[in-house]
Order: sequence, then C-alpha cells, then structure tokens
Amino acid sequence: MPKKIVKYLSKKGRYILGFVNLVLILLVVNFLAGNFGVFENTLMRVISCFVLIGFILLNLKIKTFYEQLKVKETSSIFGLVLIVFSFFMLFYFNFYIVWLASISLLVFGVMLMRPMENKDNPLFLSLFSSFFYTMFMVFVVNIPVLWNYLEKFSLVFTSGVGSITGKAMVLGPSVSGLWILFSILIAEVTIFIFSKKREDVKGFVSSIVGVFVAWLVFLTLLNYIGFDTTQDKINFQYVFFILGLIPLCFYYFQSSAYLPVFSWGKRVRKWNVVLVLILFFLSIFIVSLYPYSHVDVSEKKIMFYTINMLGTWDKPVYGRYGKDASGMFGMLPEYLNESGYSVSLYNGTVTSDVLSDVDVFVVINLNNSFSEDEHRAIWGFVERGGSLLVLGDHTDIAGIMHPLNDLLSPVGIRFRFDSGLPVGERWADCIEILNHPLGDGIENEYQIEISVGATLNVSGDAFPIILGKYGFSDHGNYLNSEMANLGDYVNNPGEQLGDVILAAGAFYGKGKVLVFGDTSSFQNLAIPYSYKLVHNVFTWLCSGDGKIVKYSKNIFSILALLVCLAVFLTYLKKEKKVAYLLTLALVLSVLTSAVVNPFLIEREHIGGEDVVYIDISHLERISIESYTSDATTGLMINLARNGYLPLMLNKFDREKISKSKILVLIAPTIPISRDEVYFLKNYMSNGGLIILSAGYQDKTPVSLLLNEFGFNIENIPLGPVPYVEENPEEHQNEPRFVDSWPITKGDGTPADSFYNIEIENKSYDLIMFTKYGLGGLIVIGDSQFLLDKNLESLYDYWPGNILFLKNIIDELKDRGVL
Repeated sequence: MPKKIVKYLSKKGRYILGFVNLVLILLVVNFLAGNFGVFENTLMRVISCFVLIGFILLNLKIKTFYEQLKVKETSSIFGLVLIVFSFFMLFYFNFYIVWLASISLLVFGVMLMRPMENKDNPLFLSLFSSFFYTMFMVFVVNIPVLWNYLEKFSLVFTSGVGSITGKAMVLGPSVSGLWILFSILIAEVTIFIFSKKREDVKGFVSSIVGVFVAWLVFLTLLNYIGFDTTQDKINFQYVFFILGLIPLCFYYFQSSAYLPVFSWGKRVRKWNVVLVLILFFLSIFIVSLYPYSHVDVSEKKIMFYTINMLGTWDKPVYGRYGKDASGMFGMLPEYLNESGYSVSLYNGTVTSDVLSDVDVFVVINLNNSFSEDEHRAIWGFVERGGSLLVLGDHTDIAGIMHPLNDLLSPVGIRFRFDSGLPVGERWADCIEILNHPLGDGIENEYQIEISVGATLNVSGDAFPIILGKYGFSDHGNYLNSEMANLGDYVNNPGEQLGDVILAAGAFYGKGKVLVFGDTSSFQNLAIPYSYKLVHNVFTWLCSGDGKIVKYSKNIFSILALLVCLAVFLTYLKKEKKVAYLLTLALVLSVLTSAVVNPFLIEREHIGGEDVVYIDISHLERISIESYTSDATTGLMINLARNGYLPLMLNKFDREKISKSKILVLIAPTIPISRDEVYFLKNYMSNGGLIILSAGYQDKTPVSLLLNEFGFNIENIPLGPVPYVEENPEEHQNEPRFVDSWPITKGDGTPADSFYNIEIENKSYDLIMFTKYGLGGLIVIGDSQFLLDKNLESLYDYWPGNILFLKNIIDELKDRGVL
C-alpha cells in the first residue's frame, strides 16, 4: 500500500504542487485584500511575506538556482529582479491593489527562475488566478456602480439566508465573505479555461454550486454561533476560505487542468500583440486614473451656510477651558483661508444671485428645510457646474435628517436613522476609501477622523467613497432623546454589518455633490489631523471632474478591454507568451497609475505666519488620540487661542515646514539627522521658531540639534516642579512640570532663561531660548510639559501653564520672533 501511495504521489506530484501553490496564492491574495477580518495592514503584509517566502522555497531548488546565476542565465536573473521588485511593491506602496498586482509579478518571477523542463508548470494557475482577481478588484474599486451592485447582492442574499434560518442578518460583502467567494470562483474559472476536460461543463457548474453551498453553510454558522464580540464574528471568515477549498480541490483534480510549460520560444513580432498589450495597459491605467485636479485656489470661492444648523462657528478662546474649549467649526474657514481660498459665511436667503460667483456651497447639519425657491436655486447652481458639500450627523439629532434628505432629493443619497460604528477602536483597520481623489495621501484612520455619524443609502448614479468596511449600522432610538437618539452601540440582528457607507458622491448636471454622514472630520479638534482629507475634499469639489469625465473613463476602459479580448481570442489564443506579457502589463498599469495619481492632485498650499506644525514624523512620544494624557490636544487649543493654526506633520516635509512659522518637536525617538539640523537652522534663520521639549532620557535623538546651538540636557532628575505636597490649588497660576531636567548652555551660547527654579540654593534653568537669524529655538527640559496631562485635557487644565505659554508667545512677539 505505501508503495502505491508513493507511486501515485510521484505521478501526481506536479498536480499536487500546483494545487498547494494555488492555495498559498489564494491565501495571500485574501490576506492582502483584507478579506479575513480586522487586522492591522502591516501585520497582514508581514504574514503574506512569510507565506510568499515559503511559496518561493517550495518551488525553487536553491542549488539549481545558484548554478543558473553562476552561468548568468538571463531568465533567472530577470526572475530574481521581478521577485525583489514585488516585495518592494508590497511594502513601499500603501494601496492594496498594488499589493495584489505584486503577487502576479512574484509568481511570474518564480516561474522564470525554474529550470525549463518539458513538463507541466505547477505555477501557471497561481499566476493567472492572482492576475484575474487583481483585474476584478481594479474594476470594483474604480467603477462604483459595480461595487453598488455587489453590495446589494450581498445584502439581499444574506438577508434571504437570515429569513430562511429564522434569524435576521444583513451583511456587506466584506463580512459576508463575498470577496473570498470571488477569489475561489475566479480560481475555478481559471482551471476551467485551462482544463484538458473543458467540455465537462457539468463538472465546472457543480464546482461553482459547491462553492455557493459552502458559502451558505458558512453564513448559517455565522448566524447561529454566539460570538463574544462582533469583531470575533467578522474574523470568522477564514472558515469560509477553508470550506471553499473543498469544492475547489475536487474540481482541480478531476479537471486535469493543463499546466503549460513556460517558454519564451521565438519572439512574437505580430502587430496584434502590440495592440493587445497597449489596449490592456490603457484599460487598467485609465480606469485607475484620478481626474486632473490642479486648480488655482485663489480664484475659488467657498460659501458656508451658517443658519438653520446644529453647531457653532466658535474657535478656542481664553475663558473657555476643558470640554467647552475647542468650539466646533470655526477653524475650518481659517484653514481654507490659509490654503488660499476665498471663504465667506452666509446667513441669509439663498438665491441664484447669491451663488453666482460661488464654487462650493457648504451646508452643515441643516435643521430646517430650504424653501422651494432656495432649493431650486441650489440645484440650479449645481447643474451649472457648482459643487455642493453636505455634512450631517447621526440619528436625526436635532431634527437634521429630514431637512438634509429633502435637500438631497435630486440625487440618490440619503441619511439613515442610525449611527455608523466601528467594530474596532476609532475605526482602526475598519475603514476603506475606494480609489478616489479623496483618498490621496491618506495613510490611516487618524487622517480621516470620522467618529460617530450616520451611514448613507446610495442609489442611482450616486457612488460610495468612504466605507466603514468593518463597521455596522446601529439603529437610532427616538426614546433616547437625552443621548441624541443614539442606539445601544451593539450590532443587533437586522442591523447591517460591514461596508456601511460613510461618505458618498454624485454628479448632477455639470456639477457634483459630496456628502459626509459625520461632521467630525471638519471640526476644530479634527482638522490638525484630517487637514489632508479636507484639502482633498475641496480640491476635488473645485476640480473639473464631472459625469462626462467619469463615464468616459469607464466606458473607454471597458471597451478597450473588450477589444483586447476580441483580438486575443481571434488572433493570439495560441500564443501563450502573450498571456504572460499581460501579467507584466497589469503590474505596469497599476504601478503607473499609483505613481501618476498623486501628481494629478493639487498640493496643499497651506502656509503663513499662523501655521504651526507638531511633528510626529520622528515617532515622537506622544499620543495621536485626542484628549488622552499623552496627547497634544491642549497644546493645539492653546495655539489656536493665540491665533495659530496647528497641524500634525506626518512626514518631514521640508516644503511644508518652510511655509510655517513654528515647528514643535516633543521627545522624538528617531534621531534628527545632521542634514535635518542644517535645514532647521536655515528655517530658523528665515524666521521660523522651533520648540523642542525633551528630558534627559530623550536627549540622544535630539543631541545633534542641541549641540549645534551649545545646549545640553543634564542628567539631574528634578522631577515634578514645583514640589507641592499640600494645597496644590494655591500654586495653580504658576508653571508646572512633570519630569524636569536642567538645561545648560556653552560659554559662547547667547541664550536667555525663560524659566528657572532654585533648589537648595542652586539655580536650574528648565526652559531656555536662543535667537538665530530671524527666528530661534526654545528648549524645554521636560518631555511631558506640553502634553494634555500637564496643560489642558477634557476635564482638567492647569491655568499656570496656559498663562505661561501665552506669556512666552507674547514675549517672542515683542522680540520680533513671532
């Protein structure tokens, strides 16, 4: 018996290896597409990396490959280059479509590195399954109507399963397993295309039915198992992947899939090949391309409608502290003004004349419907090419839902009576922006700052833009009016789980409409984090993108793909090497669009005497969650009180810094390089101010900057200063430190002490300032001095530090530094 098994395995070895390869690639594809649940993107990429390394080792004999490299075999060298570049794509780019394309490139590279043998190639199905799935997802994320239909199919199908099983269930495609389903179906279609038994349609159909049966079993299990948390329920999708492999396995081995040998053979010189490759490249490239969005913002006018709304236009001022300190929308016009737009606040009747020279009309939390004449004027404005931005909120708070839906009646976007909630913390790894200019440069949920808002219904030509991929709809409750009609914060049966729509757009006439179900991203405390999203929003609204541009792109891409397919099937279906070249064309088109798209978006023009950047590019020891003890929310509020616009600096962008007035560094953990020190000196020389807050334990990363100006942070722990054991309120108007260390200066350093303390008849300087050129450097010998715990938080604040910070700013203004 063992001999028969060995003989069988020897005979079927390549088919078994081919199936193992296919399973590994499907696993990686679903990891990278985020189809297995709520996991951090970097973790998914690292896991995928290890699986791919295993895939490479499984298919290559290191000794044979080494011998090929020694003789400088061209295909092996080229294959190695492709593999290395695929890993570069995986970790350099921050878009999962590029990650998916990298898999096809890697498999092709491994194929090139395998010895050329006249035997079946066990990598062929892996290559084209990943190729077709990447193509599929390219069109899903770029053609919203396709995404809409797939979401509706998932919602209807899962709702039907819920009705049959007697327990309500409404799941979006990311939770229902629909994307996993398509990955397996695509693999089965690939097997059918290259099957030696292609006439066995019955077997193919049976395998398709088998996958749907597996899906049905999975959904039934998902509905009946009692999970501890909603996140556990979402992360259960690996079970469907395993179930789906069963029909795939049966079909694979019974189909006798043809695994052709890879060989370049003779060069193909037919014009048909060039035409197919060009058409295919253009199809993927054009559909993935952003619309051209370079605009002269100085010529663009934004009007905010300021009456009949829930919210205020307050900004932080002295006298309001703690939870009442931040205000709501007052900083939004400030940011747009600093960006170069012409901004106006309007509180009268809306007419066509009022909107005649406006480019973007903004309505926020409307709680009283517009009159018929106003409604007609607004939509006439949009139809002529204007843009309408509508911001709303959750659960019909203050009666805003019906007025907002009345306003949006001409387009297929509606506010729902619910709250969109994440299954994770603060939408971490739960949010997705489809391929749209709004997502340009957005790398994490903190740059979006969506909190709790309504989800949106989308129909007709309207399209989703920002999704709560792993969020849910929590139905509102009018009986809970004291808590703004909020629900129970639990995903109950019948409430949509997965792919709730948080922001959507639509075209109307020559203009466009953009709707957010939550106002948080545009509020005062969010703008320091979300300003890139805000920039993208107004850039897109002011751009020439419209219905004609969008539909022309999509129609051209689909027609190019159909012509490409027709030419291939008519003239080139026997030319195997063309199929391989298409995988390279796919990678090239996806990469090209990913590289070109950022250049099509207008860069931020923010800058001026009021702009302050708080650096986080050196992994400063601060929290980016608002109003936590180690956050800088209080610092931002105090800067705003003094007339500044604080923004977080995610990357050390020298152009941005050069246009700002103040740069704040709080306990960096990545060393400031010598080149950066020279840049910062030039920045100060031209009038910039650097505020550096660091204790002795954080001195090393900033030592080059300190040394350049003759400063040193001594290893003398002074701790919390002043030392107060009783009645601390008596000292609340004095500065307070958390973990202080004294600062010393060299003999030749011209510096002033802004704060010192005497301990046992010895004086210690804790804050020092040196002027350099038109600007200067402030050094604070306490890494925690500027944090919420010591300055101002949601329920507590220290008046002495608030006043002290104001005094420093006033002093520097008197000296001409600020």
